[in-house]
Amino acid sequence: MKSKYFWLLTVFIVLAACSPGSKKPDWVRGKSASYPEAHYLLGLGMSQDTGNPSDDQAQAEQNARANLARQVKTRIQSQLNARAEEELERRGPEEQRRFSQRVRSEVTSSVSIELEGVEIVENYFDEKTGTYYALAALDRAKSGALLAEKIDELEKQIGSYIELAGKKMDSRELLSGLGYVMKAEALLKKQTGLCAQAMVITGRDMEPGFSLAELVRREDELRNRMVIMVIALEKNPQAAESRVIEPYLVGALNSLGLAVKEAPEKARGLSGQELKAAIEAGSTVFGSEPSYVLLGVFQVKPAGTPRIGKNLYHFFKTGGEISLIDFANKKTVLNLVEPAPEVTKAGKPDPAQAASLSLELAGNFFSQLLLEQLNQKFFAPESK
Repeated sequence: MKSKYFWLLTVFIVLAACSPGSKKPDWVRGKSASYPEAHYLLGLGMSQDTGNPSDDQAQAEQNARANLARQVKTRIQSQLNARAEEELERRGPEEQRRFSQRVRSEVTSSVSIELEGVEIVENYFDEKTGTYYALAALDRAKSGALLAEKIDELEKQIGSYIELAGKKMDSRELLSGLGYVMKAEALLKKQTGLCAQAMVITGRDMEPGFSLAELVRREDELRNRMVIMVIALEKNPQAAESRVIEPYLVGALNSLGLAVKEAPEKARGLSGQELKAAIEAGSTVFGSEPSYVLLGVFQVKPAGTPRIGKNLYHFFKTGGEISLIDFANKKTVLNLVEPAPEVTKAGKPDPAQAASLSLELAGNFFSQLLLEQLNQKFFAPESK
């Protein structure tokens, strides 16, 4: 009985708040005198009566918020399209040709909706039509102040990344330099979206302090300067020569947009230790000097010969070590060691086929591990 009275009380409160039967407010038909357009952005939401007043009103409020966000997003997209064209107009004809598609794509994809401060300021229930209404409002001045703080903070972070990128480029640490440029690009995209949002909400033009086109140009320059030489040495007891894993490592680097150079045969004839010594000595065995050498040493190891049914199966695992060495600075910037990961285990009646399959599995495993570690070390956003 108590629950029944509680439900009736809830219905009464909701209906009272919605003012059923009262005069239809001006905001239902259009503009609101209480919330003038000069000071507020408004979103109208509606829902039909389903017999559950609290749920129906909540749906109208949700629709009001969504309507307001949709309006802002549409206007932001228009602002970003114009901004992309302005970015390109600042560049010369050659850079426009090379970077136009990238800049347009980067700028116009930076829609960032962070509508803090949206409030449901009015509710109304039209008894005749059975329609619930809600009005969402965003105070332009308050929202603009919040956005300005975020934009200023991003400006500082972007400037810091660009400064670090310059230092790394000067010291020929090109991967680190590229990582900082890409981090700056990611933050600049976010800032560009927030600037467009601030323009829509406040009516005041706010532009990022850095040029996305310039960062794209710098990224392109770094990628063109950087060359990584890949050498993967495989010890396979079932084959005199083996080069299974190397294409997987090359594919991982290519997926990051990094240029790879084929190692000379003279270099391939050296052992892992000899190659490291040659790098330390700045040997000409590598031909033209690479930016980095990715050196992998892998070993196929027996992992048992069980009998399965009538056949004897030969199982192998492949372990290895990958070192990414900065050739100019003679230092190892990444080192991965996996003695014999279980995921590389493979078995077949033919031992040569089993060893080859283990190397294929190792190629997939080590290339994914390399990709993850490169992203984590150089390209992942830094947590604050």
